This record gives sequence, C-alpha cells and structure tokens, in this order.
Amino acid sequence: MYRDDELIYTVDASIFGMLYFSNDGTSFLEIGWWIPTTGNPSNNIRQREMTRPVIRFFREGNLVHHYDVFDLVTNRNSIVLSIGHAQWDYQNQRYHDRENNTLMVRTRDGNDITFDLTTGLILSSYSHSYSDSDVTTQSIATQSLVRIRTIVAVLSIILLAIR
Repeated sequence: MYRDDELIYTVDASIFGMLYFSNDGTSFLEIGWWIPTTGNPSNNIRQREMTRPVIRFFREGNLVHHYDVFDLVTNRNSIVLSIGHAQWDYQNQRYHDRENNTLMVRTRDGNDITFDLTTGLILSSYSHSYSDSDVTTQSIATQSLVRIRTIVAVLSIILLAIR
C-alpha cells in the first residue's frame, strides 16, 4: 500500500477478490466472489471447500481475522453451485460505508451482515427469513442462469476458434 508515493505496508497473501479499504487506508477487507469447488454441482457441498476463507481482514498488511462460508450462511441450500464454483453472497448488494469503516453483505439465504473493516468483527446481523422453498426456487433459477451463461460462453469460444 502506498500513500503519497511512500510504501506504507505490503501484504504477504494472494488476493482473490474485491477489496474494501478503511478511510485511513491502514485496514482492508478482501471478499471472494466465488469459492472453487470440484466435481458435479449436484453433489453435496464438501466441508473442505466451504471452510476456505471467503472474507479476510488485514491491518497494515497482516491478516487479523477471517470467515468461511459456514460462518456466514445458515441455509446451505442457498449456495449456488456450478461445476467449478459456489456463490454464497449477492455481489450487487454489498454496502461499503467509508465514513464508518463498515461493509454490509447479503448472503444468498438473506442474512445481512455488517463488518467493522478495522477489526474484522461482526457489528450486526439480520436475517430476512426466506423460507426453504423460496431459497431453493431462487437457487435453482440462479443455477440455471449460470449454466446458460456458461454454455453461451463456451459456444462463443468455439465460434471464435472456428473462424
């Protein structure tokens, strides 16, 4: 991290997601969009894959706290699975409050969780109480959309290769 061309700190970690910085730049949160998975999306979610950190908090380049999917998602049926990934939150429903150093995320099962960017602690959590049938229907529809987009992308690549 640089401020006014001066190195403030470095991070000894692979960054794989979106970054949200505190207002003074000394802390940041890294949030992963997708969790890598292996195998068929119809398989059960593997414990090993879901215990990888999806949110990590750093202060002056050092990891201070992290959360995995099962720390944040209460209804496993809400996690959208594809052949290679599992999506656990709504990316377009994240709210970064720079003035108060907070970030609110909404999980696929309707949990609004607000984090303190400087400590990594959960400040508040609220559940929208979606029913299992709502989440399952929403999950199936989203999975279908992901599959359609994947097929379109593959066909586009094939058409480009043929030309």
